[in-house]
Amino acid sequence: MASGVDSVAVHNPGSFAGMEGAMLNCQEMEFLAEWEEVEVIPNFQGDKLHMICGEYGPFYPNRVVKVPLFTAVNLKDSRKCRIEVPMWLRSSTLERVLEAERDASEQATDLTELGIPFHYTAIAHILLKHAADDVEALRVGEVHDCRRLLRDIEDVRASKIRKGTRMVMDEVKNKDHAHDVSAMINFRNLTFSELNQARPTLTLALDTLADLNPRTVRLLVCSFFVPCRGAC
Repeated sequence: MASGVDSVAVHNPGSFAGMEGAMLNCQEMEFLAEWEEVEVIPNFQGDKLHMICGEYGPFYPNRVVKVPLFTAVNLKDSRKCRIEVPMWLRSSTLERVLEAERDASEQATDLTELGIPFHYTAIAHILLKHAADDVEALRVGEVHDCRRLLRDIEDVRASKIRKGTRMVMDEVKNKDHAHDVSAMINFRNLTFSELNQARPTLTLALDTLADLNPRTVRLLVCSFFVPCRGAC
């Protein structure tokens, strides 16, 4: 992963403190996701690209090379490459992810072992928009199936997160037992979009808990806000 991507990933996942109620919109989330690397197959020859986040290339026809997602989209829109669809964005992989999510315990949100990247929702949206023909080339109906499976995965995970969030809020209301909340909530490897959506409610809950028991909040943050580190 390029240094530019590392800086984005490190900056965002644990940055709830001081950002109470802040949410990024779809365009902002896609901007961050565009620094993730993907593989392209160029149809031209060119020198290296020198960017702040690193060097990419040189480029040779029909030779796979990694570039940031925004570069891949620019090349694709200019008809200068095909985008190699990542393994995680294939219906066969997404079906396994969905099955694992449904079979997992009600509190589990671990996607790391299955290779789903931190910004997977934004990356998938960008690729299915700009490289739909490359995805469809894998199999007729692949684009439709990928979109359906992605929605199903998001729904299953969202249901678990809502349940966990309700547990946090219930503990905030039940002040006599607020010290037990860190043992009850144990989400792992939340994705960026999930962290973004959960931020307003959970920061309010954490602020309230901090007034009751600061040590509890430190334990809760350590056990809850563990970002997804899957690879593209």
